[in-house]
Amino acid sequence: MSLFAHNQNQIISKEKLWDKVWGEDYIGFDNTIMVHIRKIREKLEDNPSKPEYILTIKGLGYKLAVKED
Repeated sequence: MSLFAHNQNQIISKEKLWDKVWGEDYIGFDNTIMVHIRKIREKLEDNPSKPEYILTIKGLGYKLAVKED
């Protein structure tokens, strides 16, 4: 979550998430990342199936959407 908080409204690739969280070269376990993103959404979102904050950017990664005042 810290990585998202420091990179608000920026797309974070799955590769970067894997490297920053697990500290290893990305080897393609998309399911591991998806499970963790789902658990974060369940804690943050009113409806995790229709996220408003942690968004999937198809083919690129994820981003924390923060509305700017």
